Amino acid sequence: MSPIPATMETGLSGCGSTVRFNRAKFADGTVRFVGAEFSSRVVDFGGAEFSGARVNFGPRYYEEGTVTSLGAKFSGALVSFAGGSFSGGTISFGAGFSGGEVMFTGAMFSNGQVDFEGAEFSGGMVDFDSAKFSGSTVSLVGAEFSGGRVDFRRVTDWTHPPQLPDGIPANVVLLPANTAVDDEEEDGPERQMTW
Repeated sequence: MSPIPATMETGLSGCGSTVRFNRAKFADGTVRFVGAEFSSRVVDFGGAEFSGARVNFGPRYYEEGTVTSLGAKFSGALVSFAGGSFSGGTISFGAGFSGGEVMFTGAMFSNGQVDFEGAEFSGGMVDFDSAKFSGSTVSLVGAEFSGGRVDFRRVTDWTHPPQLPDGIPANVVLLPANTAVDDEEEDGPERQMTW
């Protein structure tokens, strides 16, 4: 499959369907989803490769939808969901992160789930700067870490602290300074965070 063109703008609308980017290659240039609506949709990046492009989903509303990137590879692109509003949906990042950055700057998550099960982190960054998680859950249980970063340091609201697997190096998942870790084994393999 050939890479996405150097500059592309697209506006998607409608509801109740699937938008597929399976095995797409975002290798160069810029892709902006101008005026796109993703309510009640599945946005599927399964097997996509993000190796150098800038992909901007901008401030969009994802109501009861699903964004999935199972098997995707993030190795050098900048993918932005900045300002997005995710209400009642699921974001699944069972992807490989070896470079680049996925940004959720100022995004709002309400009554949904952000799940990194199956993700492999060896480089790159997933950044939740100024994000709000009101009624949403975040789970990194089932992810593998040998590098890279998931940055929660500047999250502005947590209703449910993230679930973390045991053994994550402190320099890989960055948490707010006032975070206390509950390492008791009673709850199973994950650690619950409290602030």
